[in-house]
Amino acid sequence: MRTVEERLALLDEVVSEAASRGLAMQTADDAPLDGRTISLAGRERINFGSCSYLGLEMDARLREGVYEATARYGTQFSSSRAYVSAPPYVELEAHLDRMFGGHALMLPTTSLGHLAALPVLVGSRDAVILDQQVHASVQVAVGQLRLQGTTVEMIRHNRIDRLERMLGRLASKHRRIWYLADGVYSMFADFAPFAELRELLGSYEQLHLYIDDSHGVGWAGTHGRGPALEALGMHERLVVAASLNKSFAAAGGALVFPDAELRRRVRTTGGPMIFSGPVQPPMLGAALASARIHLSDELPVRQQALRERIALFDELAEEFCIPLATHDVTPIRYVPLGLPRVVLDVVEGLLEDGFYTNYGAFPAVPMKHAGVRMTLTLHHRPDDIRALVASLARRVPEALDRGGDSARRKAGVTRQNARRPLRGGTELDGERGPAAIALTVRGDYAVVQLDEVLGDREAQAEAGLIRSRSVAPPPTPDGKVRIVEIVGLDRQACGGTHLASTGGSPPIRILKIDNKGRHNRRVRIGLSK
Repeated sequence: MRTVEERLALLDEVVSEAASRGLAMQTADDAPLDGRTISLAGRERINFGSCSYLGLEMDARLREGVYEATARYGTQFSSSRAYVSAPPYVELEAHLDRMFGGHALMLPTTSLGHLAALPVLVGSRDAVILDQQVHASVQVAVGQLRLQGTTVEMIRHNRIDRLERMLGRLASKHRRIWYLADGVYSMFADFAPFAELRELLGSYEQLHLYIDDSHGVGWAGTHGRGPALEALGMHERLVVAASLNKSFAAAGGALVFPDAELRRRVRTTGGPMIFSGPVQPPMLGAALASARIHLSDELPVRQQALRERIALFDELAEEFCIPLATHDVTPIRYVPLGLPRVVLDVVEGLLEDGFYTNYGAFPAVPMKHAGVRMTLTLHHRPDDIRALVASLARRVPEALDRGGDSARRKAGVTRQNARRPLRGGTELDGERGPAAIALTVRGDYAVVQLDEVLGDREAQAEAGLIRSRSVAPPPTPDGKVRIVEIVGLDRQACGGTHLASTGGSPPIRILKIDNKGRHNRRVRIGLSK
């Protein structure tokens, strides 16, 4: 395990490399913003890096809310809420109660909310189980629990089988067991397994859930309450954290409790609730305006419009065979490519093409799980999404080609995949295999027939040259086997007519894979127009 110093040095290296290429630690040019575009280094780019999923940050009603609150209450209300709160808090928290269907507590930020709530909710005799990918702000707050003597364990991401085994192991030693997870994971964009968690709540009375649903609030669920509360309801052993900085387009965060007493305890004893400043009046005015929109009939229309943009992106990604970390319907899309240098090349290429996207790397994702992170908002037009996917379809194969075998291997595109795509079916199982094969085709590798010819015995002796288990190559008058090579990628017996390059093929889609015995698969492919 790395020391703290080693982890910080690695983080510094990763961020500094991205910053040196204009991909991180940047400041937008001083130009008016419209939500759709952002100007960097004197050039306008379409912004696929914003978490304002519902596009409300430019809404006239939120701006008016800011003006009115500022005119009435000033730019700040400089007092701890332990003493006195600004007037808008009363109405805002009442709206949040109705939105979430629980007892809501407004927070300066979601991160401070974790630090306020977890040491109050979780006792020294309790146990905590962390999902490996729960947000970093939750993991920071868990450090306070370790100091008070709480048992803390971690399981691999979304592994409910391991969670249940750990629940069984800890149940005899601890009065309560808390599972800490995200509702929507901020990088890979997948949901927590809500159905399974609901079953576990019914099976284990000691189990309590603490879900950070910051990336789910607003665009999902009734009144925008998020996927966690939509799936689980306001269960008596559930606490949900939310952000008002993303879809909500305001500031601060909220904690949602199943009863008023828990809310009161965190409000009166949670450290940051006493020692941190409040959300200031201008942003309270924006939050009030946003809450009214969330409680109106307008919200479902906005949610549906965003789902249509997500569906368009996924349809195009499938057509161009771009691998995604998940197909869960969320406005975050993540293309996993493995090696950081490959991702830097792709993100840099996208920036050149006019698209601002995010570079996903350690520690936001596990080592060697780097990828391109893109966020969809209501500001995006369908043609913006089409152009982005077309750019990805060009830039990803180019970067993998520059990265060589190690890059292809980590992304799932290897010589092995190209040389033996059907043997045993392992390369085609799941989603990564078909996408990897299709990306290889799109890499525009030259296909040439070599002057080299081999006798039948020599050809059979060369591993992988003759692919079929039962069908011999087409007979030739001289009994020789001619060789065709996909330059830099593959070499096999020539089966007849071939393209001049793999790029001459339309995009390939794997339509269906049928098992045909232990050693064979029948792969049905389609060619997109």
